[in-house]
Amino acid sequence: MKKIRKSKSASIALFLGKFQPFHKGHLQMIKNILKEYDFIKIAIGSSQKHHEKENPFTRKERENMIRSTLKKESIDKRKYKIYFIPDIPNDDAYVDHAKKITGKFDAIFTGNPLNLFLFRKAHHKVHRIKRLGNISATKIRNSLLNNTKTYKSLVPKSVYKILKDIDGKKRLLKIYGQGGI
Repeated sequence: MKKIRKSKSASIALFLGKFQPFHKGHLQMIKNILKEYDFIKIAIGSSQKHHEKENPFTRKERENMIRSTLKKESIDKRKYKIYFIPDIPNDDAYVDHAKKITGKFDAIFTGNPLNLFLFRKAHHKVHRIKRLGNISATKIRNSLLNNTKTYKSLVPKSVYKILKDIDGKKRLLKIYGQGGI
C-alpha cells in the first residue's frame, strides 16, 4: 500500500462545521475537497455543545458519525484528521483559536457566515459551502423528531444506525419537549 505523506508541498484543507448530524452533503463536500487537496482537517465546531436544540449530539457522537461514514466510503484515514473546536466568547480571537487547535491549512471550507467573515478578515483562502440539494441538519433533526422517514435518505447508512443506536428521536423529544419544533 502506498504511504501518503504530508510534505511541505502537500495541500491541506480545513473543513469546519457542526455536523449536527453529519449528512450526505457533508460527505460529498469531503469527497470534493479531497479531489483538490491532499489532506483534509475536519473541524467539529461548537464541540462543547450537546443536548441543545441546535446542538443535540455530543462531540464523540459527531466524530463517530464522521469516522464510520468515511470508513464505509473507503476514504483513507491517512487523508484526514478530526479536530474539536469549542466556541469562545471572543470572535476576534476565534481564527487564532482554531489555528492553535488545527495547525496550518491552505484553505478553509465552511458554510457558517460568521466563520466566512472571520477567516476572510484574517486573509485566509475561504470557500463558502453551498447546500447540496435540499439537505440540511435542521431538516434532518425535524424529520427525526417528527418521525418522518425523510432523514433516512439524507444521512449515510452509518449515521442512520448511530441515530437509531443513541435513540436520537427520544433525545430530541426530551430537548424540544413532547410538542416538538
